[in-house]
Amino acid sequence: EMTRAMLLGINTAELDADSGTTSLIGIMQQWGYEASDLEGIIDKLNYTADHNAITTQDLTDGLLQASSVAKIAGMSFEDTIGTLTAMKEASGRTGKEVGNAFKSILSYIQRDSSLKVFDSAGIDVYANKLTGELLPMQEILTNMATKWGSVGDASVDALVKSADEAQLF
Repeated sequence: EMTRAMLLGINTAELDADSGTTSLIGIMQQWGYEASDLEGIIDKLNYTADHNAITTQDLTDGLLQASSVAKIAGMSFEDTIGTLTAMKEASGRTGKEVGNAFKSILSYIQRDSSLKVFDSAGIDVYANKLTGELLPMQEILTNMATKWGSVGDASVDALVKSADEAQLF
């Protein structure tokens, strides 16, 4: 079953046989998927590449970089694909670069210093502030995007300073 799905992926998603196989196995391991899930994974990657300005290779490269952190942060496979696609389209960077950047962003968002800045800017990040339990990462990203245009210069400056300290730039 896995061999058939890999051949399908190599053919329809235009992946290189060696790197495509290695990449897909790595992605499956990071998300805890089984061989029976492979065809669905390939379908999602191929559909995304066919309908957006990203290649399947860039998606697999990005997923290899960011999947483990995205999964730990509570993101779904589909939301991770969507975020990587949006970042790739906006930046024009390679899949690997976008994946590395997203991994850094997810790690940065969860730092105590970052959470304090978000809180002071009125960006909701906590499911339970008393226990420190965070909202699902996709919800945090949505809250940031919704609030970004209305945060003051002081909050933006604090975020930039914090990102500089984290060496994100």
